[in-house]
Amino acid sequence: EPAKRLQEQCEALALPHAAAPLQFSTRDARIASTVVGISRAERVASLMDLLAVPMPDDLWTEIDEIVGVLA
Repeated sequence: EPAKRLQEQCEALALPHAAAPLQFSTRDARIASTVVGISRAERVASLMDLLAVPMPDDLWTEIDEIVGVLA
């Protein structure tokens, strides 16, 4: 259910669904690294593009409500 709600929020804002989960961990200073599995080296560029997608503050508020804020 939370994943479906996140997907719906991203679709409503015309954002790539993969950008939100990737950026979720990179926006928290307590998380030192994010490990992403990729099948080909060419995918690195697409991951960098996803990291650069502007995410509205309202979306982060909604995501925090969906998954719960880390204490």
